[in-house]
Amino acid sequence: AHAQVRAVHHEVNKGYGAALRSGFRAARHELVSFLDGDRQFRVEDLGRLLDRLAADDRPDVVVGYREKRADPFIRLAYARAYRLALRIFFGLAVRDPDCACKLFRRSALEGIRLESGGAFLSAELLIKLGQRGRRLAETSVPHYPRTAGTASGANPKVVLRAVRDFWRLRIRLWT
Repeated sequence: AHAQVRAVHHEVNKGYGAALRSGFRAARHELVSFLDGDRQFRVEDLGRLLDRLAADDRPDVVVGYREKRADPFIRLAYARAYRLALRIFFGLAVRDPDCACKLFRRSALEGIRLESGGAFLSAELLIKLGQRGRRLAETSVPHYPRTAGTASGANPKVVLRAVRDFWRLRIRLWT
């Protein structure tokens, strides 16, 4: 319905990381953004990220962080522990690394090779952007209760894959 929007599909579900990598490869314009399709974020909230990107300090990336996160207590606890581990082991100091509302200058993504196929991809991306000297900024975005899709973040397979990817990257960076 909208000529300026181009959908990128996989014949079979290849996971979160593969979806984002395909989207990044298909990007044609100066700005690249992503939002999850479970309606926890609204397209109009990208305006907040655009405003922050246009600020005088000219960041390369704007990372949203969820205002009043609409998640159960256990997910909030996992998120806090995960954020602490990312800060300790990678020096990643963002409020909400897994917030699925981010905006990038496409040039910032050049030369970034993403390997994670799952939930760790978002953190991996931010870690590698930081290592390349890209300027990250943050801004708050509203967070709405999920009204589509199924939560998989607490699924043991998803968690174990993220832990594996976390340690693979940490070990690779140490060596």
